[in-house]
Amino acid sequence: MMKKSLLYSAAVLATWGMTSCSNEVLDDGLQPQPTSQVIELAVENAGSGLGARVGRPLLSSEADQNIDNVYVFVVENTTDESQQTTTSKVMTVSHIKEWNKPSAKIEDYNDASGHGRKMRIEVTNKDIKDTKGKNFVIYAIGYSSDTKFKVGNQTLSDYLEGVKVGATDKTFENLVLTNSNSFATQADEFFAGKATIKFSDEVKGKFSQGITLHRQVAGVFTYVKNVPYMLDNAGNVCSTLQLVASKPNKNIVLGELYDKTLAQNGEKNTLKDVVNGTESFSGKEIVSSINLNDWFSSLQDENNDGVLDRYAYKVVDGVLLEDTDKQLWKNPKVNTDGTAYEATFVKGSVFDGQFIIPFQNGLTQPDLSGEQTFTLELVGNDKREVVRTWGINLPEAELPKTAVSVWMKNQKWLPSTLTENNKSYSVLRNHLYGVGTKVAANPAEKPQPGQPDPNPDPNPEKPEEGKEDPQDLNTKQDILLQVNDNWEVIHKMEVE
Repeated sequence: MMKKSLLYSAAVLATWGMTSCSNEVLDDGLQPQPTSQVIELAVENAGSGLGARVGRPLLSSEADQNIDNVYVFVVENTTDESQQTTTSKVMTVSHIKEWNKPSAKIEDYNDASGHGRKMRIEVTNKDIKDTKGKNFVIYAIGYSSDTKFKVGNQTLSDYLEGVKVGATDKTFENLVLTNSNSFATQADEFFAGKATIKFSDEVKGKFSQGITLHRQVAGVFTYVKNVPYMLDNAGNVCSTLQLVASKPNKNIVLGELYDKTLAQNGEKNTLKDVVNGTESFSGKEIVSSINLNDWFSSLQDENNDGVLDRYAYKVVDGVLLEDTDKQLWKNPKVNTDGTAYEATFVKGSVFDGQFIIPFQNGLTQPDLSGEQTFTLELVGNDKREVVRTWGINLPEAELPKTAVSVWMKNQKWLPSTLTENNKSYSVLRNHLYGVGTKVAANPAEKPQPGQPDPNPDPNPEKPEEGKEDPQDLNTKQDILLQVNDNWEVIHKMEVE
């Protein structure tokens, strides 16, 4: 069985060697220069291994990350108590490109702390001459070069590239990133984190500071089976399942960063609940859409059981039976070279996963009647006629345990005053919301050398309970939602 590591999502570790004259040898055998600071940068992968694809798709609740750019900024903050003002000055800038590609400076590691890639960045005494009485903040941002996020009219890459040493007009706190994805609710996966270092005296010896880069977006996936066979008003078979969100956001605020680590993938993590999305739509928006023609070569219901057929049918001794030699269901998630599946699924199921921008629940004052946060819809061929709907609920136990921190119009982070319930709930940063269970893109066992393949069919007939289990749409009116790289929390949602 594929081994799944429950470790950090992405981390940056900063190790500061601040002696005026030190001959201490660091762990990798490198010896720091006198009065130099060394930042050790480690992006940890919480999944089964680093991938090669930039801008990765969301194919399961598997802990993973795939970024190719990491920026690290050391900023000095100076406070004028008399004026009650703080000025920030960028002291160092480090940009690591092609983070996931082989490099002499970036090394793979796999030990008790986790596995991923790491490197060391040296900051000399020309950059930071002393520490006494100084406050420093280390910011780290990791993203894919094909990200659709922008800062104003600049791409995220151009904005970060424009931050130079000595800059005082650039900010990483409460920075608004606009989104230009095809679905404005969808997002690209990226990570960010910070650590604050305050010194009252000159530091002698080594000082270590850990930073965790947390995923700044949420995730949602729909994994269902027994899709109803229904006709629209024009007599056509309904061919689209779409996930709709109430009052989602368009943009993201890069703020409320913290440096806690995530010890497990969606289990027993208790961190601050944050909605870092902003600028909501006036009404409902489509989050993701599943074209059933991508999953079935023919949309039919020959045995009249009310759901789409996985196979064609044949009559044997007067009995209508599935013809397993004529499979109608197909897996569209194949690798670009066509040699293998990018992901595997239970036969007859359909799937879609997206990274999305977090948003607050749709409760309305003063009656708190609220709107269903997520709704699954089976729509007609014109994409406008909704033939059947399922409400997607969040179990009471999955609701936020603390007041949700939200970005307000007065440009402040404040606790939400809205009540969360199982129908109208906020979608939180670094939380994964899933319909059905899918813990890995390819959960099939791999054959041992010299042994027969234990799972010759990568797309099984039956789900594997707890690991590969699509939600049955034929028995539900509303749907169970669940929340998870290390995802902070993984929620399992319910179909009502």
